[in-house]
Amino acid sequence: MAQLKRWKMWVLTCLAIYPIITAFGYLLQAAIPRLPMFVRFLIMVPVAVALLIFLVMPALTKLFGSWLIR
Repeated sequence: MAQLKRWKMWVLTCLAIYPIITAFGYLLQAAIPRLPMFVRFLIMVPVAVALLIFLVMPALTKLFGSWLIR
């Protein structure tokens, strides 16, 4: 199996995590506006990481697989 390029995985991860964190941050702010920032992050980070690991990154690595190993 070919080795994935680390810098390409970094780029793909950044492109994947930014919209997840941004959207989820806005959703939490709208749903629970008085919630302290650290509590919002306690909710947001585990959900975002789970989405990233189990849904988003497998789809993106499959989609960009040939680019990742070039």
